[in-house]
Amino acid sequence: MSTLMHQRHLLLLEKKHRRNETTWFVTKSALKKGETRKKNFHVVRRRLLLCCLILVTLVLYSRFYSSTKTTATSPSKMQQTTTRRRRAGTVKEFVGCNDDKDGNEDDEDEKEMDAKDFVLRSIETTRVRSKPFASYVHLCRVFPRKLYREMTEYFPPKEALAPAKLTSHKLRYKIDRVGSLLDLPEAMKKTFKNFTKTVEVWSKAEEILLSERLRETVFRKLEVDEVEKKTRSKDFRIQMDVGGFTLGPHPDSPKKIVTLMLYFPKEEEEESNKKLFGTCLYTKEQYEQYETFADNDEGKEVLPSCEKKFLFEPNTGYAFKVGEESYHGVDDIPPRCERRTLLINWYSTSKPVGTQSGIFPNIWDIIRGDA
Repeated sequence: MSTLMHQRHLLLLEKKHRRNETTWFVTKSALKKGETRKKNFHVVRRRLLLCCLILVTLVLYSRFYSSTKTTATSPSKMQQTTTRRRRAGTVKEFVGCNDDKDGNEDDEDEKEMDAKDFVLRSIETTRVRSKPFASYVHLCRVFPRKLYREMTEYFPPKEALAPAKLTSHKLRYKIDRVGSLLDLPEAMKKTFKNFTKTVEVWSKAEEILLSERLRETVFRKLEVDEVEKKTRSKDFRIQMDVGGFTLGPHPDSPKKIVTLMLYFPKEEEEESNKKLFGTCLYTKEQYEQYETFADNDEGKEVLPSCEKKFLFEPNTGYAFKVGEESYHGVDDIPPRCERRTLLINWYSTSKPVGTQSGIFPNIWDIIRGDA
């Protein structure tokens, strides 16, 4: 009897010992897992901090590179809003349309064709030019006469436009997209000749000019390589440059793919400002001359010679493929004058230049190298 009890006691001790061993092993395993998790957490945290550091470095480098590149292609002289008039250089060739405004040669076509088809035909039938840089087109009779007259008549007043954010564009007032007009205060809307008609007319123009068919037509005409630079954003800017505005020779941001500008001269200033308000095109040599220009005897800045200059004529404009040597600019706008234009840009970035908010650009632009 005592032997059985002794054996049972030994069995109980053995079970207890095994249970203690199991508990110790489980506890040790749990501690090891906890230490591993803690170690992994620290590793992940260090990696995240390293990634953030690399990202910040990339952003700062891209910002620094962009600013130095802008300084190289858009000199400080371009950023000066002139308190003194600059003397324009000589123009080697004026480019105009010689269109008979009172003629009715294509009036029947205008009545039969849809406005979008009319604009597309105007682009398709124009000639691509390659001097002083490649490639650009001069656009004549862009819109049907009726639509253009309405756009000119109901051009938004200066009071409704906001100053441009870019320092090089001081004395330029603009509004992005026609829908922005709807957000204006009621008191501001009363400054329009007819606010409802303005929105109606310009919405029609916006629909045409931002259509995919028009973009494809312009890109095909200018032989844009869409594999190399894919369109990711675009803008539609109704603009007004006032007295004192000037923009020296510059090639435009490399983030732009194509720039298109249309002219809307005031009828009373049409002839007097035809040769003054148009856009100048420069050769590389003329641009370099601008970089090292000297003051003349009167102490006024002198712009270099202009290779070609578009006449500031009604219902005309131009478009060009942005490149390293697509140098263009605008002479000084005289006091109490207004230069009315419409600007459309297509970009390779996710947002148009000048509209990205916050300290950091879009993450996808950084990954693509566009920021």
